[in-house]
Amino acid sequence: RKDWPPLAERLITHDSEEIRLAAVRALGRYGYLDKLDHKSFEEPRLRATALFFQANGTKDPAAHRGIQSLLSGSSMDGALAALLAAIIEHGSKRWGDVLWTLRKTEDAELAPLLPQAIVRVQDPRFIPALISRLSIREGREEVRTALVSIGDKAFKALCEVLDAPSTDPEL
Repeated sequence: RKDWPPLAERLITHDSEEIRLAAVRALGRYGYLDKLDHKSFEEPRLRATALFFQANGTKDPAAHRGIQSLLSGSSMDGALAALLAAIIEHGSKRWGDVLWTLRKTEDAELAPLLPQAIVRVQDPRFIPALISRLSIREGREEVRTALVSIGDKAFKALCEVLDAPSTDPEL
């Protein structure tokens, strides 16, 4: 069906933020965001989700100007969480550099989302960062899941860290 985009466009102004986000994700997934007035995306979560879909079509999403502005720290509440949610749902290996920038975040909202996004991109360079996050309670289950999803390389690295005498007992 091709008659749904105008209906979804109307949902961008809905009272519920979840419905607005779902509309942006649906329109973005099928390439209809470019036809919209971007003034509709002033809310941080909507803007970050729209930027994800704009950058997702590029070779290097981390080089996209809008994504760089989100990562620079000038983003508003919830924007990075929305970006991670979009990566979890629709991301690919190309988003590894974006996640690399966020790997050391201590934001409680991002703690469970970052490992889930790492699962999506399947990038082994995150193994040390994931292992170091095991001592942090928030998001620990997601970190474990991410390590398991990476496989043998993560298991071997974890064994080495746990066998090392200098390893922090909390870990």
